[in-house]
Amino acid sequence: MRGRRAGLLAGTETNSSAAPPPYRQYPAGGGRAKVPILAFCAFFSAAAITGSFYISHQFETSRQAKQFELTAIADLKAGQISNWYGDRMSDARLILKTPMIQRQAVKLLDNQIDDKARQELLTWMENVRTEYGYLFIALYGADGIARRVAPADASAPSMTGNGDFRAAVRAEGVWAGDLQRYRGKGEQEIHFDIMIPVGIHPGNAPAKGVWLLRVDPYHFLYPLVQSWPTPSSSAETLLVRQEGGDVLFLNELRHQPDSALRLRRPIDQYPDLASTQAIGGREGIVERLDYRNVPTLAAMRRVAGTPWFMVAKMDTDEIYAPLRERSRMTMLLLFALTVTAALGIGLQQRRRDARLLRLQLVSEQEANELLEKRVMQRTATLSEVNDRLSKEMAEQKRLETRLLAAKKMEAIGQLAGGVAHEVRNPLNAILSITEALFKEKEIEGNAGFEPYIQHIRTQVRRLAQLMNDLLDLGKPVPPADLQAVPLYMLCRETVDLWQNSRTADRRRVIIGSNDETAQLLVLADSVRLEQVLFNLLENAAQHSPDDAEIMIRLYPIESPRGDMVAIRIADSGKGVPMEKIDRVFEPFFTCRKGGTGLGLTLARHFIESMGGSVELCNNDPPPGFSVTVRLPMPSRERP
Repeated sequence: MRGRRAGLLAGTETNSSAAPPPYRQYPAGGGRAKVPILAFCAFFSAAAITGSFYISHQFETSRQAKQFELTAIADLKAGQISNWYGDRMSDARLILKTPMIQRQAVKLLDNQIDDKARQELLTWMENVRTEYGYLFIALYGADGIARRVAPADASAPSMTGNGDFRAAVRAEGVWAGDLQRYRGKGEQEIHFDIMIPVGIHPGNAPAKGVWLLRVDPYHFLYPLVQSWPTPSSSAETLLVRQEGGDVLFLNELRHQPDSALRLRRPIDQYPDLASTQAIGGREGIVERLDYRNVPTLAAMRRVAGTPWFMVAKMDTDEIYAPLRERSRMTMLLLFALTVTAALGIGLQQRRRDARLLRLQLVSEQEANELLEKRVMQRTATLSEVNDRLSKEMAEQKRLETRLLAAKKMEAIGQLAGGVAHEVRNPLNAILSITEALFKEKEIEGNAGFEPYIQHIRTQVRRLAQLMNDLLDLGKPVPPADLQAVPLYMLCRETVDLWQNSRTADRRRVIIGSNDETAQLLVLADSVRLEQVLFNLLENAAQHSPDDAEIMIRLYPIESPRGDMVAIRIADSGKGVPMEKIDRVFEPFFTCRKGGTGLGLTLARHFIESMGGSVELCNNDPPPGFSVTVRLPMPSRERP
């Protein structure tokens, strides 16, 4: 254009030495172009740091909560076992210090007791056994042979060669044994004995006999140790003692059946086991391996008054499994935020470039107009040339404007389409894998996983919808898709469809119409118009009470652009603050939790592509908010 203009001027005034006036240059790149990139890097870094800190904080919080739980359980069980063991010892000391019982026992051993006293003593033995849950109570002579046993049908074994029994005969107080296995009644049984000397003589003289209280650990001790107050797939309590150079496990283990008083671990070969450190006198919370060599979080306690130690533990995999799932969700959300930020910065950069290009065009136009005025002043013979130049410049401006708009929409479409295709496939894969995982036997039907399942589904589908909205934002409505649409029928079908959605609930939609408005036609894309009306109903419902009414009014209007039809949708919610009304059409701006900020942006994009407009206002009088959509009638001559 400039070369052609220069040639025309040269042909009419060769002696002119005037140069075209310079015009301002507005660079489209440069240092300012780096600002969005730096802003994106700063946002990404901040999001990554925040996500990392959040995940670390959640892991530490969960660990502390489990530490508190394990400590409380260990303290409670250790205290209960200590009290139970102390009660058994108190029973024995009471028998030792009750002269009447001791005298009757001596008489029975000396065969100097009458039948009545013997029967009373046997009755007392049975009552004590029944009341306190002993396997049996037996009165032994110093030779280790049982003289009497309760219940009467119990088989009291010979204690002649028993080391604990010999020690009890010479003891001056209660002698307590420890848990041990013995074979009886055709199967292995576990018990421990408490022995009380009878007829103690001063000095080293042996007693005349021994009361033997055989304690059944299956009555109280083992059920207490093996119980756990909360649902868990790995938690258990261990009761251990040191036997020689080994750690001996005293109770049945959850993950290794038939292990009570059988499973041992050499202390020198397994120094890092929680059980090994417990018998070494360490108390508190540690992360150590258990007897399966599985990492666990364990609380260690000494059981006061006993030779036993307790370990309450839970697998770290179980503790951190929910947090790992939450971490994956956090990373997914951070990814979504990063993509959103990148799109927002990209759109902002496009707007900036467009603004600079407009300024450049304005500057060029000003320079051209000034040059034309100078040429017209110098010679009247150039009027024809100037007219031709003006027409060409106007055509150039129109073409440049159309080209700029086309490139802008093409860039948005390419950007949104690329992101949508790149993100939707991984999203669909995530959703498919997640749905398959949720059908696993251990997860399906488990109420504990239901909130996480629903949360994952909601977030993935929401992100997929966001990608679809971004894709639609870059697509104008083709003129070939505009047809005459019966407006009332389309509104009726949209309302019927929307009433079946979850958002509708108890809300009612009333379409205000009469014989005239029921026949109105609009020039529109019926699919896009139905999508716009559906989204506007969704917005109205989400800002209205549960039992509210939503009003739809149809009416014709006249405008400078020709005959049009208005669709007014009014809700009864709280409305929108005046300072925010001008921003609601901005992409990604939303006043509602969980919204994408693209609903009204897409609505205006589609309506304006169909030759219409969208207006917003708060109801007067309040409450409520109204959206008015204007569309041309078919008879309107389109440009």
